Amino acid sequence: MDEITSDSLLLEIEKTLQSISYGSIEIFVQDGTVTQITVRKIKKTRLAVKKSQTHINNIYKNGTGKSNAQRIVQHGS
Repeated sequence: MDEITSDSLLLEIEKTLQSISYGSIEIFVQDGTVTQITVRKIKKTRLAVKKSQTHINNIYKNGTGKSNAQRIVQHGS
């Protein structure tokens, strides 16, 4: 395995930072020595839940898989 100097390590990290527009960089250290630099480009999609969808989810939280309205009709109460 190649030995690397502090300056070249910093240059490698800088080059890695410049190569990504999003994501994360993990630097692994073992016994005080950097052993690995890993780039992770994980894109997460975040969607806003509409208020009506939240209401529907709350109806189904009773654990039966049926809405409260369906349970009332089935049980006659």
